[in-house]
Amino acid sequence: RARPGGPDDVRWLCYTSGTAAGPRGARHTAQAVGACPAARGERLEVQAGERYSRVFPFPNCGGYGRVWMALAPGCSQRLVEHAATTWPDAPMLVSRQGDTCTFAAFRDRAETMAAGLAERGVGEGDVVSWVLPTWVDTVVLAAALSRRGAVQNPIIAIYRDREVGFCCRQTGARFLLTPGEFGGYDFAAMGERIAADVDGLTPLVVEPGSFPAGDPATLGRARPGGPDDVRWLCYTSGTTSDPKGARHTDQTVGSFPAAMGERLDVQAGDRYSLVFPFPHIGGIGLLYMALQTGCTHLLDETVDPVATVDFLAEQRCTH
Repeated sequence: RARPGGPDDVRWLCYTSGTAAGPRGARHTAQAVGACPAARGERLEVQAGERYSRVFPFPNCGGYGRVWMALAPGCSQRLVEHAATTWPDAPMLVSRQGDTCTFAAFRDRAETMAAGLAERGVGEGDVVSWVLPTWVDTVVLAAALSRRGAVQNPIIAIYRDREVGFCCRQTGARFLLTPGEFGGYDFAAMGERIAADVDGLTPLVVEPGSFPAGDPATLGRARPGGPDDVRWLCYTSGTTSDPKGARHTDQTVGSFPAAMGERLDVQAGDRYSLVFPFPHIGGIGLLYMALQTGCTHLLDETVDPVATVDFLAEQRCTH
């Protein structure tokens, strides 16, 4: 079994040509070598299927960088395509509630949902708040909104009017996605109350199997976000004060699961538990981990002390 290098492990010793003083060397980790092509690929909008010239000496550090550009870029849209191409038939998401999808199916479902969101009026730069359980469709939604270029404001489902309303007002959200009734609470009614109090906010009620859907052929070519584009607005619970938000790019959200995956030796074929609230930034990070490593995530919409543990055991959970 391969043992991936850690984020601090030096893997490359690259030298300049030198002048009269002789060559000069630099020590690089895999992450350091990969950072430049990830940013360059996003700036140049390099996408799957494009053909990039590499006709200069490959041992140059720029040559190594082109390999990273062809592998797993940091933008979530590119990661979805990368994973669908690398592990198309491998299971990506398996839910105790019965829904499953492969990496290729995840990409296709995200395209279909993105087309449905476009029909509802979700466009590039729109802030979309969503308060949803850990469903497979919720994970697909994150990729679909990324495909639309929206700014996502995921909110865990224990929040109620005060916290959700504050987040929607502060972010200037245009849409709020909630379940109907879940866990004995009427989220649809909460969404209506908040929408009545927040200008320009449209509530949408969704359930597994009934998320927006449309024809992917109506979508134009994807425009991946740049390395400095804010794509995520993530909030703490707020306790006795108002929730506190943090602005994230795809790269800042994707960096910690990349390091975590290396430290925990997560690889394709591993089965990782995702049974806590997916809208938590830790859940968003695990989406990136699956796309980066090819691991399978095991989902449960609510944690049951018996049923959830039995499910993880039956599914041969590794992490």
